[in-house]
Amino acid sequence: MVTIRTSKWIAPFCLAAVLPLPLAADSPIEEMIADQRARRSPAAPAALANGVGIVCPPGTGAAEFHLADFEVDDGGWVESGFGDWERGGVTTGVWELCDATPRPEPAGVFNGAAVMGTNLDGCYQNSGQDSSLSQTFDFSTLAAPIALEWAHWYEVFMTFDRADVFVEGVSEYFVPDSTPTADWLPQVVDLSAYAGMPAIDIEFRLHATTVVNRMGWYLDDVRILYCTADIFADGFETGDTTRWSNSLP
Repeated sequence: MVTIRTSKWIAPFCLAAVLPLPLAADSPIEEMIADQRARRSPAAPAALANGVGIVCPPGTGAAEFHLADFEVDDGGWVESGFGDWERGGVTTGVWELCDATPRPEPAGVFNGAAVMGTNLDGCYQNSGQDSSLSQTFDFSTLAAPIALEWAHWYEVFMTFDRADVFVEGVSEYFVPDSTPTADWLPQVVDLSAYAGMPAIDIEFRLHATTVVNRMGWYLDDVRILYCTADIFADGFETGDTTRWSNSLP
């Protein structure tokens, strides 16, 4: 069963009709609806192992290939497009007007004193354009696993607008709905498929229509993680403690 909603605007009212139409399970429209539902339901954030979004094999540990905490600079991330991205602090307890409705700012920064966000002084613009934040990385010396990790706060009008993370032009993550986050959330994207490649473009992109805007998308502590051999590791599995001493130095 699918419901098709048609409407005709007669200011200031909207007249709507709802037409229930039974569809076969294998109809093209049902398949399209199922595909859209799947696209609108991205996987939950990956579980963070030892505080980072990567699980390393035995004998290795997580290391930072890249870190942008936005405290003193943009960390190499380049703004392009309409121009809503900016770096700075967040004033707490301030409500902004986007569409005549008060919208809350995030509850401070995630870490430190600065973040990267789409218009830190209010709502992102109804620009009808993309505002992008991107950087190109050389993974030629890295082996899988590799992960992109960041913390974010968002309120995006996802009915029309979009907030995606693109890797080499492919959307690997998008903000799932229009509900503002209650707090900063961790998010992880697996980059293992790009191991060994020399020029990988990663882009945080907010596409705004000209219809309705919201507070936007705020990022902090953007990291790229990989696994490297442990300098020293001992799981005490064999019972051999000869490399350890319990005497005073």
